[in-house]
Amino acid sequence: MKDALAALELARQTGMPKEVLLALQVQSETLELTALEPLLSALGDPAQSRQAYIGLKTALGEDADGWKMLWCQLVCASRQRKRYETDEVYIETMKAFSRFVNECRRRTGKYRFDRGWWTWRQVSDRVVRLGALEYEKRTREGQKVIDIHIPSDASLVPERVDASLEEARHYFDDSAKIPWTCDSWLLSPALRPLLPKDSNIRAFQDRFAILTTDKTDDEFIEWLYQRPVDTPIHSLPGQTTLQRAVQCFLIQGGKIGSALGVLC
Repeated sequence: MKDALAALELARQTGMPKEVLLALQVQSETLELTALEPLLSALGDPAQSRQAYIGLKTALGEDADGWKMLWCQLVCASRQRKRYETDEVYIETMKAFSRFVNECRRRTGKYRFDRGWWTWRQVSDRVVRLGALEYEKRTREGQKVIDIHIPSDASLVPERVDASLEEARHYFDDSAKIPWTCDSWLLSPALRPLLPKDSNIRAFQDRFAILTTDKTDDEFIEWLYQRPVDTPIHSLPGQTTLQRAVQCFLIQGGKIGSALGVLC
């Protein structure tokens, strides 16, 4: 009962839509967690969280809308509250859950939770949101790095990015000793000619030295257009200047892809 109350309160505090709150209430009353407890405990451990997610997905079975997984992850996340430096950082980090279900509705027309494969990181304190950006301490090709993630609602206004990076430097004790990396479509060199010189995206790109590019990565379609990656080019929306510029570029045979950069 204590876990259920805490998980529902977390869902409310992160701005979960009412329709989703009702679905979670149903899960709190019907999903038996006792047999899943070993997996839930492991989900909160950074060293075990990824494998625990895989095991939990198998144990939950049919979960078409993802509410079982969302409920289990919220229960586990509600247990992590005291691990955070401040309650504000905790709530801002966990807002990823409501952000993802809202993104799914914009993308598909229906509330669903389809990002359990990512949010085990938030549950296990692997990913933390500090201001505009998210950060994850991880190993990339055998080297410890701090990965910078860009949430869909992030402001890339330079002052906001500066403030987030400064907060992160204080948050991570060894921040000066290891590289800071970012792997994103927003770093793609193909974007630069499509952006005005005073673009916040260009200013963000200027912070990084590009290490590699991947022209085959089409996930930018989901982030820029809020549409499935297999959406036909001519069916993509053109509500913003960047959407229209990228669509025209794609029609002409261009590739956006993504790039991996290291913070200068």
